[in-house]
Order: sequence, then structure tokens, then C-alpha cells
Amino acid sequence: MGRIEAQVKTGGRVLEPHRLTDRCVNLLGVSAAGVMLASPAGSLGLVASSSEAMRLLELFELQQQEGPCLDAFRTGERVGHENLDAGSGRWPSFSAAALRAGFQSASACRCGCVM
Repeated sequence: MGRIEAQVKTGGRVLEPHRLTDRCVNLLGVSAAGVMLASPAGSLGLVASSSEAMRLLELFELQQQEGPCLDAFRTGERVGHENLDAGSGRWPSFSAAALRAGFQSASACRCGCVM
């Protein structure tokens, strides 16, 4: 994650969340990216997505309380490139929705920031 963390700060300024998603797509060579932030109470909320399909999938993940971002946030562990199988695996509902949206795999990581 060092490359992404290095990209977050440019000239002492923190990137806006939508620009961060664009940088993630370019750096990681993925089709889409999203950014969720935790509130002081510990709940996640979507703040940026690189595409409308990703935005809808991230909102679905939050609504269903199932998916790679939530797992990465809860455990603090990176979720590797999980191949998605509709109706099965770690996240059956998320996987089915992701496949319908055109995604074949998913990854997530928890990044900590001190403000």
C-alpha cells in the first residue's frame, strides 16, 4: 500500500476522495475503486466511487453488511483478489450483485489516517 499512501498526499495536500479512487484505478490496474470512511462511532459510509456501478455496489455492501470492504475494516486485514461466485463463498449476496454489475473479483484494504 506504500504507493497508494504516497499518492494520497501531494504537495502537503490530501487528495479529494474522488481523485483518490481515480489514482487507485490507475495504480492498481483495477476496473473500479471506492472509498469508505469510518465515523467516530465506527460506522462506515461511502464517500467516493470511480464509477456509478461501483457506487451502487458499495451502497449495496453497506446495506447488506456483507462484502470485502466491511471484512477489511472489521479485521484490519487486506482482502485479496477474491474470485466471486454468485450465491456462495464469503459474501453470497455481495457476490451475486457484483457479478450482475460486471465485476469478477474483489479486493479491499483498510488504510489508517491520522488527522
